Amino acid sequence: MSHNSGVYKVSKDIASFDAKVVMQIKSAGAIPILVSNTPEMCLCWETFNYVTGTTKNPYDTTKTSGGSSGGEAALLSSAASVIGIGSDTCGSLRLPAMYNSIFAHKPTSNYVSMEGHKPNLRTKILNNLSCVGPMTRYAEDLPLLLRIMKDPLADNLNLEAKVSIDMIKLYYMEGDGSGMVSEINSDVKTAIEKVIRYFEDVRGIKVKKVSLKHMKHACDMSMVHAMEVRDAESVFEQPFKLSSLTLELAKNLLGCSKSIFTSIAFAYMRKARDCVNDNTFKEYAEVIAELKQEFLVIIT
Repeated sequence: MSHNSGVYKVSKDIASFDAKVVMQIKSAGAIPILVSNTPEMCLCWETFNYVTGTTKNPYDTTKTSGGSSGGEAALLSSAASVIGIGSDTCGSLRLPAMYNSIFAHKPTSNYVSMEGHKPNLRTKILNNLSCVGPMTRYAEDLPLLLRIMKDPLADNLNLEAKVSIDMIKLYYMEGDGSGMVSEINSDVKTAIEKVIRYFEDVRGIKVKKVSLKHMKHACDMSMVHAMEVRDAESVFEQPFKLSSLTLELAKNLLGCSKSIFTSIAFAYMRKARDCVNDNTFKEYAEVIAELKQEFLVIIT
């Protein structure tokens, strides 16, 4: 099947072998139908590339299906299939699931094998941030598919244990405090309030609104991580040349490029790593550690 990850230069590439997770689900009886659409190199929160074009939301074709697993989510939402596989670093399973009213799960890193994924996710930084996970039309199929997808070499998780809803702690936020993220709209607020009322009035569970001091640095922390990704695949020749990237950016702005803007921007960010002082990365490492501590204080 297709193995181009939306990259125009290799649009005719065909996979020479099945990914490990694909072999596992085939052994369990699944029948692969196709490789669904993604943005170029899975580098966007919408699904567009210059090989197969744009995937639209099946509920409203004026809206996005999300990304990067937007093609798979749209197919499941359209009842073209009932189960699928996607991948996730910064929301690529979770956002398309939300946009298309299906279900997906980002499992613990390395719980599902990433062997055979394009682009290659088994790099120093991405190995701990990225994962392959299940996508389903029906929620009840998620644990079944995840059990089949589990890497035989991975540690066992206690997936079969029954969890009492009454023992769950529930917290929510309405923003990250950075000013860089749009406020949630009234429909989302209404949905959150409806969930809160259910758990408090019906289940007797207190739901707590929280504010994490260091969450306002989330965007900066993500950019720092992106700069540190030195060994990931790219559509551009490495080491990156600023002149080549600038030319590609100009072509993109004029509608002449065969690469998407986010792919070019990601290459720029990795190139920019050479201009950033190491102390900056140390400072953000400390902020990340403090944010983790904030989480621990809340949940314990």
